[in-house]
This record gives sequence, C-alpha cells and structure tokens, in this order.
Amino acid sequence: MLVEHRQELIYFFTGVRIAPFGQGSSIRVYTNLRAYIDLGFRIELVHFVDNESKNQELVLPEGDINLIDVKRKPHEMNRFSKKLAIRLGFPNEFLLNALFPIRSQVITEVRARYDNHPEAIYHFEYDDYASAALEFPGMHSVWSNHDLSSQRVQLIWQSRDERRESEKTETERKRIITRLRKCEDLIAQHSSLIFNIATHENAEFQMRGYENALLFPMSWPDEKLIPRARRWKEDGKLRLLHLGSVNGLVGYESLTYLIGEVFPLLTEEVLKNMELWVVGTLADAFYCNRILEVAKPYPQIRFFGFVEDIKPIYAQADVQVVGGTKASGLRTRILESMVWGVPVLSTAVMAEGLKGLVNGENIFLARNPQYFAEILTRLVMTETDFDRIARNARELYDKTFSRKHAAEVLRTALNEL
Repeated sequence: MLVEHRQELIYFFTGVRIAPFGQGSSIRVYTNLRAYIDLGFRIELVHFVDNESKNQELVLPEGDINLIDVKRKPHEMNRFSKKLAIRLGFPNEFLLNALFPIRSQVITEVRARYDNHPEAIYHFEYDDYASAALEFPGMHSVWSNHDLSSQRVQLIWQSRDERRESEKTETERKRIITRLRKCEDLIAQHSSLIFNIATHENAEFQMRGYENALLFPMSWPDEKLIPRARRWKEDGKLRLLHLGSVNGLVGYESLTYLIGEVFPLLTEEVLKNMELWVVGTLADAFYCNRILEVAKPYPQIRFFGFVEDIKPIYAQADVQVVGGTKASGLRTRILESMVWGVPVLSTAVMAEGLKGLVNGENIFLARNPQYFAEILTRLVMTETDFDRIARNARELYDKTFSRKHAAEVLRTALNEL
C-alpha cells in the first residue's frame, strides 16, 4: 500500500468501456485502475457514456472506486470550421477543439473538481481527454497514451484505402498528421506524467525531449496459468490459434497476411499436418466476407465465431499466430498468450513495443511471409520444446509486465511528482 505519498485521491477520466476482457483498450484501462487501487488510492472515475455505451456493463477492479457517469455531449465543429482549424494550425485551443470534440466537456468536468482539489492527481485516458490539461497550468496530470495518433491514423488510412478511394488528398493527409503531432506535443508539454504502453512509442517521446514519458507496460487481469487439456502437437497435428474479430481492422489485417500470403508458401505436407482455429466475431460484412473467401481453399481453417470463454481454446492450442504489417493492436493477444502459457508466432511489426521479446527464446518472430512459412514448417516437421518457450514467456511477463511490477512502476512515478 502507498502510505507516504501526499495524495490519496485520483480523478480518472475516460470514455472507454472498462472490463478485464474484450478489447485491448478496455483491459488497459481496467489494469490502470487496478494499479492505483493496489497502491491504496481512492478513485473518482468520471466515465463518459453515450446512447450506445450507456447499457454496456462496466466490470471494475475491486477497490475504492466512486463511479460517476456523464452523458457524452461532444461539441462537433461544422465542417468548414474544422477544416479551417486544421489548415491554420492555430490558435492552439481552436485546433485542439477541432480535433477533439469531447475536450470542452472534459474541461467542464475537470474544473468542477480542480477548483476544490487542485492538489489531486488527474488521470486521462487517450489524447482527446488529456488535451483538457492545457486549461489547468500546474495540474498534477497523467496522460495514459495508448497509441500515437499521428502514426496510427496512417495505418488506418492504408487499410481503408483497400475498400474505397480516399476523399482526402495527400496534402490534406500530411497536414492532418502534422497537426496531430503538434497536439501530441502540446499535451506532452502540459502533462506531469505520460504513460506509454509500448517501448517504441516511449522512445519516440523521449526523442522529442519529454523526460516525463514513462514506459508503463500493460499487465493482464487474470494472471493464472491455464493447464493444458491436450499434449503439444497431439496426433502429430500443429494446432494454430488466431484471436480477434474477423470483421475488425486489426483482425482482418492479420488474417489477410496469414491466409493470403503465408499459407500459399506452405507445402501440402505441412498443411496436412496443421490446422488453424480462428476465434472472433463473424459478420456479413466486407472484411469478414473477404477473409472467408480467401480461406476457401484451406479445409484446415476452422472459424468459431465469437467465443464467450476462450480459456478452453487456449488449453488446446499449440501456438497463437499473429500476422500483419500495418497495425499493432494485437499486442494484447501476445501478452495474453504469455500469461496463459501458449507460445506465440508473430510478425516482428505486430510484436513491436513489447519489451524483452527474443526470437526463439520466449516467442517466434518472423520478418516476412517467407520466414513465417519457414518457422511454421519447422514447427510442423521437427520437434520443438514448446514448454521452454511458454515458460520463458511467462517469466518475462512476471518480471516486466505483471500486476506487481505495474504497481511498483506507478509507485515510483507518482512519488516523483
């Protein structure tokens, strides 16, 4: 418990659904809350909800959390004003309000608390919420940065361009990236602490000169190892597992890489001795239908759809596979595998940001489709010490990502405020 720190109350602002399962954002916010609880803080959780999310159940960590729901009322600028703000790039408030419509409402909620408790710590999830800190010079503010928007937006554009022609010119896109980067810098300059989830993003902030940026890796809600329900490669069959919505951007990118680029490189003998279990939401929509079409030549691919409890699936899998080169949203699934005892085969890009990964020691990493296929072939055709890889991965998690480690990192950071 944290007993010597001068603060005992945290004001925590987010609009993310909070749960120890589901999307990575939900889990990240859950474990951030848990880290504060583990240090003995009381939390006032100001949760912004809209009509779509108000009926979604929140699953909060046990502890002293006072939940306050606020109806989300973003102040959307008209199209002309928003384009003008992005074109000009100033004044700062005009630009921030254009890019982050929720900002003005967050400021209102913060001011109602800051006027009475200026000494408290104010924690913001994502840049749109953290942008409110600029209105309160001297505030003890924490910006939990999940992704660099100036980088992630480019990955989103690349994937969307596969579906339809962009309405924005290349000049407009470059200007948006420049403005997003400016906003990142403004928020960083007005934050007491910046929590980065990934090593390369933390390095980016450090390179920009922000010594207040801290690598705060994500822990996992359920740290209990899953007992195996099947021997490794039982009956000579390598069972691969892929997790994530088939109709989601990240899942689509991963499966397109695996089935469309890697599988055609495998021999018939290798394909005959392996199977791929795909677990994630199916829908009659563009991404999903395209994946199902690409998968038709491969009877060894089985689509499960959404599964409520994936632990029994994990207990039967030999390797979790993560493909793709345009997005990094599956880092959470790699972390989950490390905790629950299933080795991972991933592209280097999709594993980027997870500290301590070593190819062949605690994970299998492939730099391109050819190498990915070579690793799969070796796993199918030769003996592999899966126990060793899984054990090393879990040891890395306990040392670098665990709940205990997160609390210690947070303790040190807050005591320096």
